[in-house]
Amino acid sequence: MAHAAPDEGDDPSLFKDPFAWYAMKSIRKPRTVFACAWFVILLMVGAGLPQFEQTESSDYDWLIGSSEIVGRSYSLKQVQERTAVFTKVAERSVKQNEQLIHFVFESRSATGNVLHPAMIKEMLEIEMKLFTHPDFAKFCVATIANVSNCSPATQDSIVTYFYDTSMSRDASNHTAYTVTPINDPDTGAPFVDTQAGVDKRMTALMADSATASGVKLFLDRQFTAASLKSFYVQSFYFLGMPLEGYANPADRSEDQREPGDEFVVKVSDGLKEQFGLKETFDRSSFQTEAIANTNDGALKVYWSNDAVQNYEWETLSDKDLGWTILSIVAVGAYTTYHTGSVIISAASMLMTVLSIFVGYFWFRMVFQISYFQFINFLIIFVVLGIGADDVFVFMDAYHQSFGELRAEGKPATLQHRLTHTMKRAVNAIFVTSFTTAAAFLATAISPIMPLRSFGIFSALVIFSVFMVNSFVLPPLTVMYMRNLDGRSWIECFKAFTCGAMPIEPYIDPGLTLPVATDAAAAAAAAAKLQ
Repeated sequence: MAHAAPDEGDDPSLFKDPFAWYAMKSIRKPRTVFACAWFVILLMVGAGLPQFEQTESSDYDWLIGSSEIVGRSYSLKQVQERTAVFTKVAERSVKQNEQLIHFVFESRSATGNVLHPAMIKEMLEIEMKLFTHPDFAKFCVATIANVSNCSPATQDSIVTYFYDTSMSRDASNHTAYTVTPINDPDTGAPFVDTQAGVDKRMTALMADSATASGVKLFLDRQFTAASLKSFYVQSFYFLGMPLEGYANPADRSEDQREPGDEFVVKVSDGLKEQFGLKETFDRSSFQTEAIANTNDGALKVYWSNDAVQNYEWETLSDKDLGWTILSIVAVGAYTTYHTGSVIISAASMLMTVLSIFVGYFWFRMVFQISYFQFINFLIIFVVLGIGADDVFVFMDAYHQSFGELRAEGKPATLQHRLTHTMKRAVNAIFVTSFTTAAAFLATAISPIMPLRSFGIFSALVIFSVFMVNSFVLPPLTVMYMRNLDGRSWIECFKAFTCGAMPIEPYIDPGLTLPVATDAAAAAAAAAKLQ
């Protein structure tokens, strides 16, 4: 038997045998190769981060752009915005359905009826959180004669049949209001004070053809003039446009809506605080019921608005990122168990996370794609598994390379093992990465822009994971095997001092064993080494 010779002879060529060439470089100068790989990675991350921004949502994001109806709608909106400068209407005189605040009240009483005095009074108190807010008069639908006064069109509510309400803007630009109960002309007492008064008022409203249809708008189907019972009651409040400084509602409409949306979100936060609705790590605040207790029974309260829904979506999306951290920890823990190395596992998780930003560099800087929304980040849950799997394939191939090379009668030195590992593992990783990336890239033909952007970005991230692992794992494996593998914790600590605290030099097992001439001898030698 001949003994394996050190890795000498002609150096492999980059173009003829790139795997052997990179393995040789990783063996001879692992720290340099490792540092260069990370320098390129961090350079791409640093170049892409300044350009990182999330595209603002629009009304047409999830619509099919090739649709004739969508195209006409978009064209009409563009025409309205471009001609807006030529049309001027009174400040906040146009009621905005897009800025509707919707209240729903549900009876939780034994009678199943919300039309009780105490419940109606509670409805008023809840709605007053909105229309008595100091900023409400800045956004309410205003009268044309005086923009400081809120128009009755701003308020469609059942409580207006029991109370006279008025809102206006005072000299300090805050909301001034009055709320006066409507009295029964026969008794002089407010209708809302007694059940008999409530029933009398509702009977009179239903008997009047001018008000009957309006009353039915607020109540459910079980309400009739005979039963006067309703399980649900709803109310509507509208904001007005154009705001001061804008010609009409179509004039920079999205910019106009922003202050009003922020106001509604602020009111919603106040209501959540009033009802004790608190979000937790895994629950939305709206998953807790808003219950108001009255002398006539409990009342469940709902409220909704487009801005509130969007804000809640963003909040939940940000919260879901917390699960990303938990996912990273879980995958990292299993990677540590599988590879037996905290260092390999930590490096794997870092490479996977940074691959997302490397993918963004290709997405934004190279391919100049500017449309980017939060949905693209969901790829993190996919690439965590892909990145860990790449490490499993590479490290398993490395550990199996010793026996495979010996079985083939080849020297099992570190360089030969690394070359063998790269040829076997990188090819396998490439095939799986390519097919996965191609599957995501197929969504690039989708007419829906967020899905198209997500597919392209995901494909680039998966490609980036493959490239990062392919360039970082070989020198990382060399440094790990030479300095950490099989050593005690104290020796591992010394290894991190970069020579300040010397450790025993690494002895390549492949140099101490004879080259096996048959498979049986190779298996025996491998078993003896283990």
